[in-house]
Amino acid sequence: GAGLPIVSTIKTLLNSGDEITEISGVASGTMTFLFTQLQNSVPFSEAVRKAKEGGYSEPDPRDDLSGEDVARKFLILARTCG
Repeated sequence: GAGLPIVSTIKTLLNSGDEITEISGVASGTMTFLFTQLQNSVPFSEAVRKAKEGGYSEPDPRDDLSGEDVARKFLILARTCG
């Protein structure tokens, strides 16, 4: 995806003795794209189509829309942080 190497960065910080107290960022570029489209009065179905055609969404957009993609990302981060 479009993400930064957050897992390796977290591991490096933890190995150096640092404590992770907060992580902030955009968990889903797809949802950000969709919300922006909806704010601009683009119909939902068209926004989803644009996200898929633009390569912003997972191959199956339902993974994004159901929250499964974000949940997987948070699980990975939580496990990495300990």
